[in-house]
Amino acid sequence: MAIDLSGVLTAVLDLVIPFLELVAALIILGGGVWALTIFARRRDAAQARREFSHALLLGLDFTIGADMLKLARAPDLSAAALAAGVTAVRIALTLTLLREERLAMAPHPPST
Repeated sequence: MAIDLSGVLTAVLDLVIPFLELVAALIILGGGVWALTIFARRRDAAQARREFSHALLLGLDFTIGADMLKLARAPDLSAAALAAGVTAVRIALTLTLLREERLAMAPHPPST
């Protein structure tokens, strides 16, 4: 009795990919709710934006993982382009967030 590993792998990926996409959506949604809560309580738009940015980046990590698994399951040009696009957005957001955090933490010269 031979086990069809390809079929097993496809079945596992058919479960894992939607799970990763759901986790990504929940993280982004939760981050949005948390950011709104911070803004409503403290009126600190900068902190709320940073919190949402972190949640968005984490959610995009899960989305990238799901896209890579889709690409492994059925490699085609459109899946590769989608994965590349999401990864590019993730990189751009990371660089922007790091730049904003550095600017926020930099000592400001006293005003005259």
